[in-house]
Amino acid sequence: MVQIWQQVLAITSISTKDNFFELGGDSLKAAVVVAEVEKLFGQNIRLSTLIEAPTIDKLARIIIEQYQKKRRSRSLGLVKPTGSKRPFFYIHGIGGLGSAPQLARYIDAERPIYSLQAVGLDGETAPHTFIEEMVEHYIREIKTVQVKGFYLLGGQCIGGNIAFEMAQELSKRGEQVSLVVMADSPNPLISAERKN
Repeated sequence: MVQIWQQVLAITSISTKDNFFELGGDSLKAAVVVAEVEKLFGQNIRLSTLIEAPTIDKLARIIIEQYQKKRRSRSLGLVKPTGSKRPFFYIHGIGGLGSAPQLARYIDAERPIYSLQAVGLDGETAPHTFIEEMVEHYIREIKTVQVKGFYLLGGQCIGGNIAFEMAQELSKRGEQVSLVVMADSPNPLISAERKN
């Protein structure tokens, strides 16, 4: 951030405690700083944030807090990071915790494994109350790792049904799903058949 400020303000010596506006910063230069900081850290910040935190120290603290909060609200966790094959995404069961360490030993060593846990377990974020919300959120999450299909999905109990619904939604969007594993999950096709 020091380099960004130096470039925008055309000043070579800047302390992390210097006030941006006292150094000659104005709203136009602030907009440039915000845009550059967003590119550097990959997170959106409001222009008013720089006004509220006009030093590099204060702005850095806010960016770190936003990053940590964003990470806590993520559902995607890494179970097994190594491997060159397409990843396998495993959705949480009824308890909401995403964990698949036992599963890792049965899956090809070259296949990375990710788990998804329910939103709201941190006590700060509102939980999803509909499967459609979960499906949409989890699809966004898996696309941060794998942008296009062929997707490998699975889950235990309700997680299997969520994986099935994700596969249906991805198919509607023209994406390929190669595998859906439903461990200890009721088959939604049989359940629908029984209702008729």
